[in-house]
Amino acid sequence: MNNNRIAAGLITAIIIITAGILYYNFSTTNDNEVQLEVFNAAPTNSQIEQLEHILIVYITGEILYPGVYELEENSRLRDAIYIAGGATEYADLSIINLARFISDGEHIIVPAFGDPTPLDSTQGSGLVNINTAAQSELMTLPQIGQARSADIISYRERHGRFNEIYDIKNVPQISAGIFETIKDLITVR
Repeated sequence: MNNNRIAAGLITAIIIITAGILYYNFSTTNDNEVQLEVFNAAPTNSQIEQLEHILIVYITGEILYPGVYELEENSRLRDAIYIAGGATEYADLSIINLARFISDGEHIIVPAFGDPTPLDSTQGSGLVNINTAAQSELMTLPQIGQARSADIISYRERHGRFNEIYDIKNVPQISAGIFETIKDLITVR
């Protein structure tokens, strides 16, 4: 009789412990599950407004944690490096502009010492990247002064990256004549 009580007690204890473990596992969710639920549900207006102020960038090279990161609107290159864990000891930060604004969908490559100058907002050929150039860089283009450069930046922040150089003509202040003047001086890559 005592052996039956001991066995029944052990079985009861095992059932209680197993139930506790199952309850704990099912009652807690990790961040990925919560994230999936948010994206599977129809977004609310406030969620849409929040997403409009988020930049998503891909950062690689001499960085501790390469990957895709979300940053707030008007973030700078130094912010992207910081959120990716910082630069490695081999990173040559002196050849990139840490103060430049980053744009949504950008691929940032942090160079190592000895690497050639990276494709920052200009290409090796000297072309100005209209997707990543700061206002001062846009103003180096003919007929693009302070107001038009601000309009270009404002347009790309509202509408996203330019897919082709011809898309810059969608900026209301960029006429066909201005485009003809700058088309050989700009790039979107």
